[in-house]
Order: sequence, then structure tokens, then C-alpha cells
Amino acid sequence: MSHEMSPIPCMECTHPKSVEAWEPPRSGLLAATVAALLLLVACGSEQSSQESFSALGDSSSPVGVAWQPTASLAQARYYHTATLLPNGKVLVVGGGLTDGRVLNQTELYDPATGKWVAAAPLSHSRLGHSATLLPGGKLLVVGGWNGTAYVASTELYDPSKGTWTLTGSLNQERHYHTATVLADGRVLVTGGWNNSFTLASAELYDPATGRWTVTGSLAQARDSHTATLLPDGKVLVVGGWGTTSHLASAELYDPATGSWTAAASLDFARGYHTATKLANGKVLVVGGYDESGLPASTALYNPGTGLWETLRPLGQARYYHTATLLKDGRVVVAGGYGASNTSIASAELYDPGTGVWTATASLAEARSNHAATLLATGRVLVLGGKSSGSEILSSAEVYGNSGDVTPPETRLDSTPAPRTNSTSATFTFSSNEAGATFECSRDGAAFSACTSPTSFQGLSAGSHTFRVRARDAAGNVDATPASYSWSVDLTPPETRLDSTPPVESFLDTATFTFSSSEGSATFECNLDGTEFKACVSPWTRSGLAQGRHTFQVRARDAVGNLDPTPASYTWTILYRAVPAPVIGSPAAGASLSEPLPTFVGTAPPDCLVILTLDGAEVGSTRSNSSGEWRFTPTSPLVEGEHTLVVTASDDSGASASSSSGPLRFTIEFPVEPPPPPADELAGCSAGVGSPSLVLAWLTLLFVASNSRRRASRHDQE
Repeated sequence: MSHEMSPIPCMECTHPKSVEAWEPPRSGLLAATVAALLLLVACGSEQSSQESFSALGDSSSPVGVAWQPTASLAQARYYHTATLLPNGKVLVVGGGLTDGRVLNQTELYDPATGKWVAAAPLSHSRLGHSATLLPGGKLLVVGGWNGTAYVASTELYDPSKGTWTLTGSLNQERHYHTATVLADGRVLVTGGWNNSFTLASAELYDPATGRWTVTGSLAQARDSHTATLLPDGKVLVVGGWGTTSHLASAELYDPATGSWTAAASLDFARGYHTATKLANGKVLVVGGYDESGLPASTALYNPGTGLWETLRPLGQARYYHTATLLKDGRVVVAGGYGASNTSIASAELYDPGTGVWTATASLAEARSNHAATLLATGRVLVLGGKSSGSEILSSAEVYGNSGDVTPPETRLDSTPAPRTNSTSATFTFSSNEAGATFECSRDGAAFSACTSPTSFQGLSAGSHTFRVRARDAAGNVDATPASYSWSVDLTPPETRLDSTPPVESFLDTATFTFSSSEGSATFECNLDGTEFKACVSPWTRSGLAQGRHTFQVRARDAVGNLDPTPASYTWTILYRAVPAPVIGSPAAGASLSEPLPTFVGTAPPDCLVILTLDGAEVGSTRSNSSGEWRFTPTSPLVEGEHTLVVTASDDSGASASSSSGPLRFTIEFPVEPPPPPADELAGCSAGVGSPSLVLAWLTLLFVASNSRRRASRHDQE
């Protein structure tokens, strides 16, 4: 069974809802002859339109632009879907054959090689379904016909894994519906056909939950209509088959309220048409079918005014065709059924700048019920469908420039560091072809137009990948985009103190060792609240004052992240008494006759020794390595009792000085002999004395002489 119309569209007909393959009725040669005559008589105007288009001549297509055959599908099909995936490949899903078989087979087309490969099969066979690319890059396939029944199941294809998984089921089985991705990422499904009636219901799919919920119903049940997301986030639904005839009406869905409102109607009822959102946000409606004939008219919906503008008609009326928005903003319309209800090969281009339709190169093979996809290269891939003889096609062809087929090369000229703590990134890039344009992708998102330099802000922590590809003036796209991966590191390192001085210490020297959770980290140190400065482990400081000290150290990783909570340690340097010095000389209570005595004693080695005499400091000296010290005053001491105190200090400030006990000594000078009597002095001076005195002197001289003589002999001996 097929969802197609009478083979003679200009005659009054009903809307058949069978899904068997549609073919002209066969009741013998006479019936065929009569049908042919009726077709010629009743559809003369459509034939004239086709002849008029042919008179334009396909040869009038732009120079260098043509349809070029590419590799054929492994399986012929029609009523299938074809979707461009984020990786640049095209996934073809499902479809049917004239013998009533419905396919679950899928295939992938690689524009870089021009070849098809088998992909994972669907969980359910289906045709007349929808295929919608979700913002996350997965493909949502909804509903359809499986050959015996209408389908409520939905499936998700993951391009990164190449697998299908079932997701939530529709609340209502349907096919020939529409599926539109809303601005918030949900998918709106509207209308469709179910068993024996047209649907007005609508449902919403939430990718976050995988569930379908019912939303407001259309005012008019419809299938084979179109649905287009407008710039303001609303959805425009146009035409289609109603309950008894084709429709000219249009409706607007508001996601904010979940309700529908009437929009301005088309000038001509139609179904099986196309609706294409242009770069300026307007919606181009092309072709279609109505019981009274094929409308060649085209219309443009202006979301700003809510009105339709009637455009110049197509060169050839058509339905079940494709309309593809090109990179340059034009729309190419290809194939479909013509006025004779046979597949046609003609193609036309619409230029929004002029509002004019012009003929372009014809398809290599006439086809309808086919699929068309704009490739990342800017070319259009057309595949499958029905031929003019109702044969199901496996062939495929590509529309684009037939002159320059060499893709440009893309170069990345500057990139962020491979690892950084910056949440922004800037890339500059270029191509080997002057005048090339560029398309960028970040983290697997779809490619979109960009210029060099391109910057990103607010990047999350983790790995990121940037890709850019060049497109030359002929539409050739670099099949191997330049790619760069980097990571944003926002995690600061942790700092560890591995060894520290004791919490309390008499030492004025402290040593710390430290490390980080990141091996490549550097360090900054701080002592007692001073400025952090670069340091390395181990860190040592000497000559520290007594009292409380605090050491801090923080790690900085290779990308500049700084530990916000430095490792900290507080300790105290205690006061320590130096051993008391000892006074060795003079002895306590000694009586000295020397006014400049030398004081001698011991103290800890290399100590400062300060001497205090009678309460006044008289000087200082230093003990040697053996702890010995000596000191001689510079001024003579007066006769009498004196008190000496000696203090020792280690000079570092880390220890308290200590003193000896007071030592008392006395300075006593010797008494001079009294002068001789005056009469003896007088006698000596006169040279006259008593004989006895003379004799005494002589005796003394003799004794002294003998003593010297004996001493000399003793020395000789």
C-alpha cells in the first residue's frame, strides 16, 4: 500500500491511504488507452507547462555545475530518509520497495571516498518515518510504517558508537508526520496518518529523559504537511492532507504555551510540497499536489509580518521533490513527480536576492520520493527514489561544480597551550587557497561558518577539541579538517610539608622540606607574614630570633594554578642559658700588688666574655676554641678591695647570658723602707766614719766576693 494520489492529479480524486506501492491501474490495453487519452485531454495545461520548461533547456544551467553520479546504495529504496551527521557522513535509514517490503537496513555515505558502507540495522523496519538530528549529535528516528502496521516506536543512532537504541514510544502511532527540533532541544512531532484517519495530535520528545509527552493539538488534522522552526522559536505548519481534501491553511505552535494559533493561509491548497527556511528567516514553500492539479506557484512566508508573498512560479510543477538550501543561500529543487505523474529529472534554482527561478543541470536520472542532503562540502547528495518507470532506485548523484574538484587544505596557525588554566581559547587558521572560507566545530558540534581568529569563552575544565575546514570558491571542502586538542586545568595543586623543625627548639636554625600533588609544581615560601617568594625544597634559615615563628609554602602547577590554602607550620625558638663562666685568676680573696692584673678563666668555646669590675663594665674578650679567656684592664686599679663579675653570651640571641658569681680581691702596694738616720748619712757624705763601721763594710764586701766566686764555680761544674 502507498500513501500516494491518483495517477491523474488533474482529475477529481479521493485521498487513498493505503501504503502499497502506487502504480497506474491496469485493466487491460483498452483501459490503458482510455487512461492515456483522458490524461492528454484533462491535463493539457500541465503538459504545456512542462513543454514550456523544456523550452528553457537544461543546457542553460550555470557553466561548470552538474549532477555527477557517485557510488550506488547497496539496497534500492524510496520513502527513506538521509541525514548529514556531525562527522560529515550521511546516514540513510529505512524505506520501502514496490513488492511491499519495508527495510530496516541503514547505510553510511562518506563524501571523502564517495563510497557507501553498511551501518547497524534499525530495531524496526519503517518507511514514511522522520529522522531528526538532535543537538547532541544523535539521530532520532520516529514512527513510520513497518509493512503491516503503523509504528509508535522511536530509536536513537549514536554516530560515535555506530549503534541504535530504542527510546520512549510515541503516545500515538503515525507516519507522514513532521518532526522539528525546537530551540530548547526538544522535538515537536505533529500530525500524520494512522490506520484510517488523519491526526491532529502533537507530541514533544525530551532528549534528557527519552520520554514523549502530549502537547496542544493542531486546529486542523493533517499529514504530508511541512513544519519549519522560525527565528522566534515558533513552528510554522503548512498545508498537507486534511480529513477530506488538501489544505491551504497554516498554523503556528508556541513552545512557551504549548498551543496553536492560526496563521495566514496559502493561496493554493497543497500537500507533498517542501518548505525551506532561508538565510533571512523567511520560509519558501514550493510545489505540491492538490486534487485540482499541480500548483507551480511558490510562496514566501515572512515571520515579521505573518503574511505570504506569491513568487514567480516554477518552470515545472512538481511534488514529492526535494528542496535543498545551498551554502550560498540559493535553493535547488530537484526531481519529483511532474504533471504526467511520472518521475522527472529537471532541477531549478531559486535566488532569494532576485526572487527568480532559473533552470540548472538536470539529474542524471529522473526520480521522485528520493532524499537529498547538503554535504559538508557544499554539494548536494541525491539518492534512491522511484524512476520514471516506477523502478525503485539505488543510484545516487552529487550536484556541484564540475570544474575544480580539488579540496583546499586547512592550516592551524596558532593555538592555545596543550594544557592551560585559561577558560578562553583563540585559534588562527588559513588555507592554501586564497579566498577560501572556513567552518569550525568545537567538541564534536556541527560545523558552522567562522573566521580567523576564532575565540571561545567560558570553557569548562577538561579536554576540548577544535576543528576547522576550508571551503574554496568552487565549493570544495577540506575532507580532513585541521584538528587540535587541548585541556583546561582549573584544579590547583596541593602542598605538603614533609619535614619541619620541632614545635619547640633552642636552635636558631630551621629547615623545611615540602612537595606537591603535582610533580612539575614550583613553590613559593613565606616566613612570618612576609611576601611570598620563589623557593625550593629543602628551605633553611639561620639566625632566627627567639620566640614564635610561622612558615608557609604554596605550590604552583605548570599552568599557573596556585594552591589557595598554603601549607603552614608554627614553632617556637626557646631561650637557653649559656653555662656560667669561671674565673681562674685571681683567686677569691687574693691580695695583688700589680695595679694592672691579668684576669684568666674559662667559658663555653667561642663565647663573648664581658667583665664588670666594681659594677662597671671594663671590657670584653672572647673565649677560644678550648674555652680559655684572659683580659687585662687598660687602666690601673686603685689600691683596695675590688669585685669582679664575668658574663658569657653566645652572640646569637638564641641563648640567655649567664654570669659568674662575684669574686673579691685586694690590691696592696709594698711599703717603702724608711730613710737612714741623718748622722750616718752625714758621715758617709764626709768620707769619715768609725773604724767599726768601716770594718763592717769590708766584711760585707769580702763575703759578697766569695759568694760570686762559689756561684761561678758551681756553674762551671
